[in-house]
Amino acid sequence: MKLLVGLGNPGEKYRKTRHNTGFLFLDKVSEQCSISFKKRVCYSLVGKGRIRGKEIILAKPLTYVNRSGRAVRELLHFYKLTEKDLLVVLDDFSLPLGMVRLRSKGSSGGHNGLESIIEALQTEDFPRLRIGIGPVRDLASNGIGREEIHEDWVSFVLSEFTPEERPILEASLKEGIETLRTFLKF
Repeated sequence: MKLLVGLGNPGEKYRKTRHNTGFLFLDKVSEQCSISFKKRVCYSLVGKGRIRGKEIILAKPLTYVNRSGRAVRELLHFYKLTEKDLLVVLDDFSLPLGMVRLRSKGSSGGHNGLESIIEALQTEDFPRLRIGIGPVRDLASNGIGREEIHEDWVSFVLSEFTPEERPILEASLKEGIETLRTFLKF
């Protein structure tokens, strides 16, 4: 059994925002695999199903992105899974829109949701699929540090994709699903 956790914020206000890319990805997976989110389990909306004979659980934590760790920890415990059975899908401000990156482990890279999960699980040793939502300013060239543009990037990640960006997002979600199939060996 595999647990796929998409990061996002609950509620209509955030539904189409960049920070909900993890939720948008799970929506695509659920649509393609006819898995519906029917239950509330461990602070999450959950759907269970099979993909090519393998059991899979899709989960959207309802704890908001920055507090995802508690839900992920509880889900792993509830389903008696380990970090190796987990794949976290999230937006990445540092990757340009259209880029997808799969890693078997690593740091949070400044993503607060991923940091929350790392803290809750007490390990960085779990897979994650990052979907780029950039563009990102070249901070080094203008001498502005990340902390100084905090308000700008918070507004950016909580904004919706533009009509011009939607086709690029759709292509990256499709690429993410192909990456998922390879990763899960489906």
